[in-house]
Amino acid sequence: MAGLLENKVVIITGSGRGIGKETAKICASEGACVVINDVDPEPALETLEEIRKNGGKATAYIGDISDESGAKDIVELAKNAFGKIDALVNNAGVTRDSLLVRMEVEKWDEIMKVHLRGAFLCTKNVVAEMIKQKNSGSIINLSSPAGLRGNIGQANYASAKAGLMGFTLTLAKELERYKIRVNAIAPIAWTRLTQAIPEDVLKKRGEEFAQKLKSAKPEFVGHLIAFLISDKAQHITGQIFGVFGEEFHIWSPPKIVFRKQKPGGFQINDYISILEEINMWLQKPEENVG
Repeated sequence: MAGLLENKVVIITGSGRGIGKETAKICASEGACVVINDVDPEPALETLEEIRKNGGKATAYIGDISDESGAKDIVELAKNAFGKIDALVNNAGVTRDSLLVRMEVEKWDEIMKVHLRGAFLCTKNVVAEMIKQKNSGSIINLSSPAGLRGNIGQANYASAKAGLMGFTLTLAKELERYKIRVNAIAPIAWTRLTQAIPEDVLKKRGEEFAQKLKSAKPEFVGHLIAFLISDKAQHITGQIFGVFGEEFHIWSPPKIVFRKQKPGGFQINDYISILEEINMWLQKPEENVG
């Protein structure tokens, strides 16, 4: 029986380890032709070997997709190897955590380069090919709950991940006429990045959270990605999803929760006069599940 992604060509950045690796394996098991990517040859080639050993179709691009030449080269490799491109998963990522007052400019710039510039360059090149193909396509950006709610010590990472959400929502509107779908996933998974969190920091979130995080397998995220690439999800675009272990989340994009109008516009004293109403809304508990 044909797989859900039979003969679809999928580029997955940062797929030597973690979520990217598991996604590559799942997509290949569903019949996709996968382009693996990592800056480190060893994990990329290990993933490639695993897929091929199990009868899957894959090739690998070893290089930095946050460089213009790298983003172009991975697209050319996909075309030369498999003839087309059906999906792009912008998964490549790193963390360089630090409190703002101690954060070096280099740590800020590196995060923006890998997460935002890399996604921008790869998406730009992939979309150009998808439009030429006159076929539908799927782009999935890996974001993070940190980009939705913030996280101490991750001003750089949270800003980049929030940027990817804006990138997703904008491109979903821009590319709808070409039948190219764009979605984001804000996952929580036990990967090399989360395994680096000190145990005392985890304990502050509570034992239940720590155990839940450690059981949050990256392949759970990979299955959602594969579903969103598939034709079963061809009506879904401009959405933010989440996976945390056995939980599946749908995030609501930002919306106005309080509205008040005053003829002539609000002056400073008008805000003071409605401060009680403002505080009531600011103190409302979060309605999301994360």
